[in-house]
Amino acid sequence: MTPVGIVIPWFGADLKGGAEQQAWQVATRLARRGHPVEVLTTCCRSFTEDWGKNHLPAGLSREGELAVRRFPVERGDRAAFNRVNRRLLALERSDLKSGVSPVSRADAETFLEDNVQSAALLAHLRQHRESYRVFLFLAYLYGPTLKGLPLVADRAYLQLCLHDEAYAYLPQVDHVVRCAKGLLFNSEGEAELAARLYGPAVWSRGLVVGEGVEVGETPGPDPAGRGMGRYVLYLGRRNRT
Repeated sequence: MTPVGIVIPWFGADLKGGAEQQAWQVATRLARRGHPVEVLTTCCRSFTEDWGKNHLPAGLSREGELAVRRFPVERGDRAAFNRVNRRLLALERSDLKSGVSPVSRADAETFLEDNVQSAALLAHLRQHRESYRVFLFLAYLYGPTLKGLPLVADRAYLQLCLHDEAYAYLPQVDHVVRCAKGLLFNSEGEAELAARLYGPAVWSRGLVVGEGVEVGETPGPDPAGRGMGRYVLYLGRRNRT
């Protein structure tokens, strides 16, 4: 059986980002259920590292139950990227309008061209697209997704991990949302946001798949007879986006 290709800029069990942990959990659990999985990622170690530096060796390796294929990154114009990124981060929510780029066309191109870049990863997608059953791309705002997904759009699913932030309004993001075969959402709220930003057609190609929750062993009865009482469980972060 041909494998599922999971495409993400960084990959590893110890990475703490939401999309990174989701990719790890999806990949490992699919593998445990007998589905062949191959992770396609870069030699850059993590979001917090230099995006133009190859920290890890290139090539195919086994990481636990998974096949992980890493590709070298190239160094972009980091100063230009940071200039545009600061401009995006400085925008207020009231400045953002659906269908309107939050920055100039030139700045949007800079964000794309000086993002995480791996020509070798893109070449692999072009040359070996038929070797994979489907591709799952995470998340929406990095080079491997923005440049890689259109190369395999007819078998590409995009797990956006979408936030109501300036990046989501970039025309390159709108493009990958529209050309993906399917969209996977972590919540109803995320799907509603996507419909507001990219139009109601996302419902016809989208599916709310939810999120897995790790469940530990159930403790035995409390010998003192104390219950947990009433409680509220909040999953999220204290950030309005």
